[in-house]
Amino acid sequence: MAKVIFKADKSAVFFIVILLGVLAITWFKATAAFLPRYVLFLYPFYFTLFAYSLVKILGRLNKVIVLITVIFMAISVKLWFGHRGGTEYGGWVLESNLEYLDQIKAHRSACKLIYGQYPSSTVLTSWPQVIELESVFAGYVSSPVKAIFFPDLKKEEQEKIDLVYYSDQSYEPKKMKELMKTLNLELIGSFNCNGKNAEIYRVLKE
Repeated sequence: MAKVIFKADKSAVFFIVILLGVLAITWFKATAAFLPRYVLFLYPFYFTLFAYSLVKILGRLNKVIVLITVIFMAISVKLWFGHRGGTEYGGWVLESNLEYLDQIKAHRSACKLIYGQYPSSTVLTSWPQVIELESVFAGYVSSPVKAIFFPDLKKEEQEKIDLVYYSDQSYEPKKMKELMKTLNLELIGSFNCNGKNAEIYRVLKE
């Protein structure tokens, strides 16, 4: 039995080494601010390599192979669900989760308000909202709206801000909330979809 399980030629060992490298990338993706789409091109290779390695290592133990495959699939599918939308998480986390659809709906509504009523405004916001407003290819606006990423805000730019676009599903939401406390703001739009929110504020200038 032991001889069958650990029967592996040099090619199998080589593939195991590569598999460990892919797993390392996957682990980095799961623990760092790393978007899943960055490694999409690796997925077909990863799954093919995983299947090949199982067959090489386990030989004809088909039941064991099926069991491992089912466990792997169950873990993968489980990652599609669950709540990851709190303020302690950034918007990039939701890209690998079906909650992302709710985030898109809330953010689209916010961008529709900004683009429809204040297309020439300067908007203070975070990431990924900067991309939503400035990049037409993202599908949120038909033409770019000037946006300032809040960590890059300069003192001389503060007077130019017309609107603030906030969402819990963004980069450093707590820090942005602290910055917002220094501004005189009026809420003009609030959107929520299953806990994913977007808020638009107008800056009241003296």
